[in-house]
Amino acid sequence: MAHLLQEEAIQIIKAGFIPADRNFYFSICGYSMSPMLYPGAKVMVSPQVEPKRIFIGDIVVITYPHCSNAVAHRVVFVRKRNGESFFLTKGDGNRSFDQAVGSDQILGKVVAIQKENRLINLSQTSWRVAGIFIAAISGICGLLYQVISRYPLFCGRVGSKVSLCFGRIFFLIYRIFLRAVVVSLS
Repeated sequence: MAHLLQEEAIQIIKAGFIPADRNFYFSICGYSMSPMLYPGAKVMVSPQVEPKRIFIGDIVVITYPHCSNAVAHRVVFVRKRNGESFFLTKGDGNRSFDQAVGSDQILGKVVAIQKENRLINLSQTSWRVAGIFIAAISGICGLLYQVISRYPLFCGRVGSKVSLCFGRIFFLIYRIFLRAVVVSLS
């Protein structure tokens, strides 16, 4: 997972000590969002984002009750139930989905990435469109992984290996697509 913060910093942000109009930076520690985000990358996060302003393709900073660090992952599905929003997220480099999270678990939305000497603004149209495509392909990849891991396409030992091989090939194609998108826009 792309770990961002220590527990104390998360509590400061949750308590609202950072004004809603002030962005803050985090350093990425994991590989779950590679090649978009990699260890050492700096991201600018907008705190206290309204749930209605979080869309499929956005990268959000999430906290989980069982984890002391925050995680930056892409939103692949949004669902509203009884007036409350729930988000399904996934690391671009991960095969499976995260647990669904409520808006109370989201610390903010990544609005820019620091790459070398420049700031990549993720609200630009090209990055918004790329984020939606990446979320769609990532979601399909996650669903395919779930189906293949639960229900092998063929019966028996050979069928299970064929299913696994098919899943790996699809994931490799997805990773090539992802790298091509990120490199072309960077």
